[in-house]
Amino acid sequence: LSTNGGVSGCTVIVNTTANTNAAFSFAGAPGTCSGAVVSGTYTAGTPLNVSQNTVSLTVNVTTPGNYSISTGTANGIFFAHTGTFTSTGVQTITLEGNGTPLTAGVNTFITQAGGGITGCVFTVQIN
Repeated sequence: LSTNGGVSGCTVIVNTTANTNAAFSFAGAPGTCSGAVVSGTYTAGTPLNVSQNTVSLTVNVTTPGNYSISTGTANGIFFAHTGTFTSTGVQTITLEGNGTPLTAGVNTFITQAGGGITGCVFTVQIN
């Protein structure tokens, strides 16, 4: 801050970074997601709770940036999460469950991330 003839002013420097997409791989891709942890209770006819019905997956981030991961819908439910990786290396992400399971049984989900990233497969038991 300086004063010059009764006029004050300041200089503000703002550093920006490009809005880049992350580069990463799913542990176990293209097969079964290695170390996938399914959390919560899954009951036919009962809506999922995004904070309780989750699937944690391991990823290896090679370029930090934005990501959006989802699955297709199976038996009325799907999993998704959007965020930003701020560093490289092995990390755990948590996908939130959405929807209401229609019937009991084992359901198979494949992760989708776009950008040529190969997904992996996990299953969820609906009671």
